[in-house]
Amino acid sequence: MAKKRKFKRAKVSPLLKLFENYNFQTTYTKPVIHNFEELANSTRRIFHIVSDASVDESKYFKDIFFTNWGTGILIKDSLKYFLLTARHVMDDYFQYSSGANTSPFRVTDKSITSFSKVDDFLYPKYFWTIGDIVEEHEYYDFKDAILVELFHPLPGQVVDHFIDIDTVIPLEIDDFKDGMVAFDFGYSIESNPYFYDPSNDIAPFDGDVHSCSTKIHMDGINGHLRKNRFTFVFEKYNYLDLDTNGMSGGLIIGVVDGIARPLGMHFLGNPTSKYINFLPIAELFRAIKRRNELEKIVIDYHAYDRLTQNHDLESIGEMFFEWASRQPTESLRSVKDNPMALADDMNDFILQNKDMFLAAEAEKEEFGLLDDDDKNFGMKWFIEMHEKYKKRRDKEQQ
Repeated sequence: MAKKRKFKRAKVSPLLKLFENYNFQTTYTKPVIHNFEELANSTRRIFHIVSDASVDESKYFKDIFFTNWGTGILIKDSLKYFLLTARHVMDDYFQYSSGANTSPFRVTDKSITSFSKVDDFLYPKYFWTIGDIVEEHEYYDFKDAILVELFHPLPGQVVDHFIDIDTVIPLEIDDFKDGMVAFDFGYSIESNPYFYDPSNDIAPFDGDVHSCSTKIHMDGINGHLRKNRFTFVFEKYNYLDLDTNGMSGGLIIGVVDGIARPLGMHFLGNPTSKYINFLPIAELFRAIKRRNELEKIVIDYHAYDRLTQNHDLESIGEMFFEWASRQPTESLRSVKDNPMALADDMNDFILQNKDMFLAAEAEKEEFGLLDDDDKNFGMKWFIEMHEKYKKRRDKEQQ
């Protein structure tokens, strides 16, 4: 597993100083619909980064301030996390190569409206141009869909509100009905302004410490599907004058028999129109499953180089002690008079983070970096041994 990037402490940091909780009552009518909030909150705001080109990013990552907008849908497929969004939200990054910012954007690990540290985010690893493998459609431009593969959460980092495409069933195009109740979610520029003046009235901040502030407000638009001549569009009930710029890549939910289902990804809206164009999400989910037919586009090239060259990797033991150093002492057995306490703490650590270790091994296998011992006695075997240890330990303590 690639060693965790070192973050250089800078005088100027883009930590947010004011957050606005979105309110279901004022933003849209909160319906009593099964699975509604879980799906809605999978929608994430994208924070784009402006960096200092004078910093050697092979050693440090330094962000100066946030800029630009965009929305994405947090998705999990097996052990990996992804952000599904519109390619035009990411177009600026396709012109850069090695030497550019290694983490040019980020999303929060939780559907929250505040954060305080770098570990509150998920960071990009690869692009997959999944729109290229969706069967060409006469009326839907799937070329504007892109998938961002994210680094796995760090030990102790918890991700909430995502769409697991192994278990969540989306609506197919054949399921679309004229008049179907639907909801569109995203982070518009209008509702999520940045402030670079510390003395602003809405989100003031200490200019000697921070470089900017912002509001975080997820827009939810009531609507329904409308069949036009050739295809379906989303028709707004409310927010008719809202400029939806910034909501591209957001989730559109359809409701069938009182159950919320993923329906589409916001593609194009206009403040002068009551209609929003979207891409049917079932087609995109299938493309995500077929992503290995494509060649990945590397975003964090330093992590990629470390992995493919199989060096500068952090051991499980190193990760455990780094994690343990950040825990309250009362939460660790190893501060107590118990000869097996350290082994028990490490056992808990390994089992709590087994998905991370399995995902890391799967990626090494993809690049042909596993030797015969790794294949015969690999991470799955390693975790099974710790599961047996825990089972025996728990039985003895009963």
